[in-house]
Amino acid sequence: MGTDHGRLVSLWKYKRAEGPPLSLRHDLLAQLDNITKYLHRRMYESASGHKVQDVRRPIRHPIHKWMKADVDGRVRDTGAIFFTQFLPTGNFSETQLATAQMAQLQHLMWVTAARWALFSIITGDGKWFSMTVAADPLYQHLLLTAEKKFLRCVQTGEPPPIFGIETPTAKLQNQADRHLHLKQRAASVP
Repeated sequence: MGTDHGRLVSLWKYKRAEGPPLSLRHDLLAQLDNITKYLHRRMYESASGHKVQDVRRPIRHPIHKWMKADVDGRVRDTGAIFFTQFLPTGNFSETQLATAQMAQLQHLMWVTAARWALFSIITGDGKWFSMTVAADPLYQHLLLTAEKKFLRCVQTGEPPPIFGIETPTAKLQNQADRHLHLKQRAASVP
């Protein structure tokens, strides 16, 4: 969904078994992201009182079997996707960060039929915070269209174009408001 045609072609070649395997073994940030996943869950569960389940479980879309999501977890009480990221520094706004991860968050929500994603961030300068991102059905539809076109390119051998879909600004919900809303909704269910 980005603008880096070289990365898109590398992914296409990898999917066609024509390029080198993608390896993050020597990528320090990727390794730190992987190692901190347990800490993300512990911090979120302690702060929110909600349990994260289905940890690091691959999920396939019920209709589009070629679509898969490797989720970091699901928040048991809300059904939200739990998505984590380690960043070297915390010099960004929450909206900027969520918008930068919009394609991945929306893909995860689409595949799992979740209405919310809980995005947990740990930074190298010692900060932890989380935010809730809402599903965007219009962007998910555009994302599905681009993913289908990419799959067709993998199958036919035609190099993929940049899809040129503008990323919408993430719609964030205040965590306190979200937890209050969920508690009220749970209390009203017989």
